[in-house]
Amino acid sequence: MKLLLGTHAFLLHLLDFDPATAALKRLASIELKEQPSFALRHPTLKDLWYVTAWVDSVIFVVRIDAEKETFEVLSEAQSGGGGPTFFTITDDGESLLIANYRSGEVTRLGLNPTTGLFISDAAVIDDILALPFSTPEKGRSMRLEDRQSSSHPHQVIRLPKRDETDVQTYLVPDLGGDALFTVSYDKDRGWKILSEDRMRSGSGPRHAVVNTVNGSSYLYLVSELVNQVSVHPLTFSSTGIPIIGGATDVKSTLPDSLKGYLPEGPYESIACAIILLTTPEGKQQLIITNRNASEQVRPEGDSIVVFPVHPDGSSLDAKTAQHLVGAGHHLRAAGITTDDDGTSYLLVGARNGNGLTMYRQLKDGEGRWEELFGQAQLKGVDLPISVDWI
Repeated sequence: MKLLLGTHAFLLHLLDFDPATAALKRLASIELKEQPSFALRHPTLKDLWYVTAWVDSVIFVVRIDAEKETFEVLSEAQSGGGGPTFFTITDDGESLLIANYRSGEVTRLGLNPTTGLFISDAAVIDDILALPFSTPEKGRSMRLEDRQSSSHPHQVIRLPKRDETDVQTYLVPDLGGDALFTVSYDKDRGWKILSEDRMRSGSGPRHAVVNTVNGSSYLYLVSELVNQVSVHPLTFSSTGIPIIGGATDVKSTLPDSLKGYLPEGPYESIACAIILLTTPEGKQQLIITNRNASEQVRPEGDSIVVFPVHPDGSSLDAKTAQHLVGAGHHLRAAGITTDDDGTSYLLVGARNGNGLTMYRQLKDGEGRWEELFGQAQLKGVDLPISVDWI
């Protein structure tokens, strides 16, 4: 079972995991530019991956042959903004839509739908959308002043459609502006902001996933600066534009021992990655990592919370949630795969300390997790920041 490991160094790694021996090893690496920290596989050209170099605002197209253990850079382009953090590919295969955290912009790079390569070496001006930002009130905490002085889009994800005739829309959480933007992109008309939903002041919406159960859709939203996850019903306007409802359920991502903990530093104790998983028994779980709890407060490391999802998708169960600890500090890299026997594995990387921890899901009817190995060190692997199973 092979995977890509992105980093905050300069290297992208190809790793192999053997479930039979619980062994993890590095197979190959490629040096790109600084912070190859997010990767996206092409939906049909399975050997093509889009990899960001966050510091230089470059995106690479890399051919990865997992069997031959080789990398080949085929194309690269400037994202059109600063700090490309997350991207998605449109259904027609002609556009890579990018959230640029540092500059507060969403941008588009054109793709050749046949080859998957960039058609130009930079985004054109008409394909760059600067998100509107309102200057916040004065006198806020250092934590908020540092993280929310401008727009910081952290994700661009596809939203559900009412039917195939509706325009495809995308959600852009703006961590810096406490807002959720619903946008569309059309090659002829460019970007369009369809709606702006204001979130709680100082909450810092970061990442979201959509869950559709029996025809009803819900948005699960991680708010980084308050360590919370909220559930929002998704409905549609008369023209088919998604409507994000108010939060119907809000849960802390921290264990009970930290519920009264008030972090002060701008990057201290913040919620991070979010994964929606369906267990072999058909139950759903929402898995969220936390990062950067003070070592004085949390010497054993940051925590991961696993929430059981209500069968209708409308709420999360905090009472029976499982909190995993021991994977180290600064948990941002996380990814799940399932083997041929239906057993799921969760790999988590600790940026601080470089440890890689593997969890295995038990077939106990509840889908709880056990640690296979903790904070493994691989030679040449530093600052792990993203996990993508191949």
